[in-house]
Amino acid sequence: MLVRTWQRLVIGLVFLITVNNALALLPYVNQRINQIDSSADLSPLVSVAGQYPLVLLGEASHGTQEFYQLRAEMSRRLIEKHNYRLVAIEAPWNFTLKLNDYVKGKSAAGLSAQDLLREFDHWPQWMWRNQPTAAFIEWLKQHNQSLPEGQKVGFFGLDLYAPEEAMVGLLTFVSRYMPEAYAQTKSRLSCFQNAQYEQWSEAVENQDFSCTQQLYTLFNWITQLNQYQGGGDFDLFVAEQNARVIYAAELFYRFNHHNQTRSW
Repeated sequence: MLVRTWQRLVIGLVFLITVNNALALLPYVNQRINQIDSSADLSPLVSVAGQYPLVLLGEASHGTQEFYQLRAEMSRRLIEKHNYRLVAIEAPWNFTLKLNDYVKGKSAAGLSAQDLLREFDHWPQWMWRNQPTAAFIEWLKQHNQSLPEGQKVGFFGLDLYAPEEAMVGLLTFVSRYMPEAYAQTKSRLSCFQNAQYEQWSEAVENQDFSCTQQLYTLFNWITQLNQYQGGGDFDLFVAEQNARVIYAAELFYRFNHHNQTRSW
């Protein structure tokens, strides 16, 4: 009982301190807040944001069309007026590579933004498979058409997961540019490709980290690769991201069986 009373006292004090701090900040916030009813109200915010090299656009809600439209409009203005060169969204890395190719005019003829967004099958699908996003991507493609290659605006995903897609991407890279290393790369991936999720429980119990070591060796080799046959810096960067996804996914499966906190 004494412990519970003490805990309640601490929680109560923290709550009061937090509330008092918030109340003290309200006048400051109210002086600087701008009500946004339409895209015309974004101008002051765009002017302030344009002073910084990185702008973070959070979400007030998942799936509100009006909010997505305003976010797209603000992104357009920052790109047009302040020359921002990269859009990074909360979506899988490999999925958005196709969108990046599309906005830079590298996709096959006949495709549309709607076609590419239909391939987004991760929950929640409606985060990106929606009309405001498709319209923004079409605008970005048109905007890039008049820019030289080195100045075109990129479109990438921040989420590094989907190891199956990453393995396909990594093997494609090695096959294309370093065919002599393909067999060894595929061999090192085999322990992860052929394993089922349940097998990691037994592997952890037996302290078997051979697969981890194999994938770490592969990841380390890719990240330290300075020269290879053909390609360019971006191709190598994509390969590094894929190797990172695979290595981290194997660790996640191991940790998730006995230490879910560590798995995060």
